[in-house]
Order: sequence, then C-alpha cells, then structure tokens
Amino acid sequence: MEYSNNLLNGNKQELPPQGSKKLHSIIEVAEYLQVSTTTAQKYKNEGMPCIQYGRKVIFDTVEIMEWLNNPKKKGVKNAK
Repeated sequence: MEYSNNLLNGNKQELPPQGSKKLHSIIEVAEYLQVSTTTAQKYKNEGMPCIQYGRKVIFDTVEIMEWLNNPKKKGVKNAK
C-alpha cells in the first residue's frame, strides 16, 4: 500500500489493514507515512493526534490515518 500522498495534494489515504500500532518518534511516523521527518513534524504542529507524556510523545497509527482523512484538526492530548 502506498502512503506517500499527503494533505497538500488533497488525496485521502487508506487505513492500513493491521490494527492500531503505537509509534514512539517523529522518525517512526515519517517512515510509516513514507514522508520526510520535516513533513511529519509539520503534521504534528498542525494538530496530528498524539499523546504527550512530559517530553515523550506517542502516536497511534489509526488516529493518524483518521486525521489525514478528516479535515477537522485534533489537538495534542496531555496525559495526566
């Protein structure tokens, strides 16, 4: 499956066939989406969903794909 399309060209991305997977860095997100780390960081800054534990950030693949396919922006969730 190809995930290199991004928000800029308006193409929707398909949800991956596997279940939810946790990604623990922008580098992992970039590899998963097949984009540069700069683009992945831009997505995070634009509201790509993640959970922040202090300095640690966790991304969920299903939430990322839903966010890419949904024009509504979600924010960062801070863990308590």
